[in-house]
Amino acid sequence: MDPLTHALAGSLVADAGFRRRLGPRAAWFGAAVAVWPDLDMVLGVTGDTALLYATHRGLTHSWALWAVLSPLLGWLGYRWARRGVSASSASSAPSDPSDPALPAGPGRYRGWLCLAALAWLTHIALDCANQYGTMVWQPFSDRRVSLNALPVIDVPLTAGLACAWLAVRLLRRRPSPAGLRGRWATGAARAALALSVAYALQGYRIGRTLEQRPALAESAPSASGGPPVALVAMPLLGSNRLWRVVARDAGGRVGVALYSARAPRPLAFDWRPGLDPDRWEKARGHPEVRRFVRFTQGAFSAEEDLPPDGLHVRLVDRRHGTLADRDAAVFGLRLRFAPDGGPLVETLPLARPPRMSLRREWALLWRLYWTGDPA
Repeated sequence: MDPLTHALAGSLVADAGFRRRLGPRAAWFGAAVAVWPDLDMVLGVTGDTALLYATHRGLTHSWALWAVLSPLLGWLGYRWARRGVSASSASSAPSDPSDPALPAGPGRYRGWLCLAALAWLTHIALDCANQYGTMVWQPFSDRRVSLNALPVIDVPLTAGLACAWLAVRLLRRRPSPAGLRGRWATGAARAALALSVAYALQGYRIGRTLEQRPALAESAPSASGGPPVALVAMPLLGSNRLWRVVARDAGGRVGVALYSARAPRPLAFDWRPGLDPDRWEKARGHPEVRRFVRFTQGAFSAEEDLPPDGLHVRLVDRRHGTLADRDAAVFGLRLRFAPDGGPLVETLPLARPPRMSLRREWALLWRLYWTGDPA
């Protein structure tokens, strides 16, 4: 998910159960802890998409590092809070006007530890909910967990969390002698988190329904004449009411269909060739190819080209892409075989896709939402 959504979720976790014990700084600490795992995104500035998908959401998103570093982050939060105790004690004003019973001290270390662990956990959970996947088992395994319930950027989810966060801030700014506004703020934070979980579960239900054979039975047959077999369904950018379904037929071709839960239609797949079985046998043992296949969950197409230096095969992740240019590769890999069709010589990253027009992309998503067809 985007950093804003992570920060809002971490801050609301603090508001929902830790502010009375830890003080006003808990909300900012929760936001910071919920964002920090995405520091591994700095590898993306190199322009190497293969390196990015191989490393992003890796060790900083794993259970192992979560268990090891949460105590350290909790200790840092506790020390940071203690630095503000003297200033709070010297002031005659309450630390939180909405709840005079709020302690001015830093609270116990155990509270900061629990907040650090839960805020970090929201980051892992949100990232596991979308199609990019999260390597929660590192350093023992590179396998990604992907529930395909939320898109990477979800406007309704982020807007709902932002409204709740703003409401909490406004409630806590107003004086309340009996602490009533403080309790309202805590209730608003808990309600926002509960509604977010329900929203994600709704997306998960829609996706798994699309992956079932009854939904595919209504779709058009593939070019080879056989029924398509669903590989994966994932929400499109913007909302989990808009979906992309990637399927493969008996001939190995890969098809992509778009779906709107607001205006449902039978799935109509746009088919692309898959990787030739002979090429697959020559390339399957390469570590970069294995990593790419795991990352894409097998939802990739293959396009061949024959330049002078040998046969090139362009593998394109069909789970990601734009509506304006469906052949643009957000993630992909280029394989170079020997000119005589011999073994795999090397793997090369694809060039970055051209910049898309955000205005046109959002217009197509809006049309897809209301009509079920972006064309």
